[in-house]
Amino acid sequence: MTTLPDPDCRRGYTYDQMEAILAGQTDAFGRWMRGQTLAFCDGIEYDYESKAHKPTGCGPHGPVVYGHDLRRFLANLAPLD
Repeated sequence: MTTLPDPDCRRGYTYDQMEAILAGQTDAFGRWMRGQTLAFCDGIEYDYESKAHKPTGCGPHGPVVYGHDLRRFLANLAPLD
């Protein structure tokens, strides 16, 4: 499998990172990802103990791509979902 740099977001790779890694294959990756799950980094998470939202210290980055999806695409493998 392809070795990737560490993601900028704790949930995955940001759009800017993904675009740099894919080097012109962004549209093909978008088609490959159709129907797949993405994460969303809004910079907050729910704390069940305090029953309130708290900042995560990460982002907000918006939609992020999981590393396993990026690696599978770069290795010409089928999506998992």
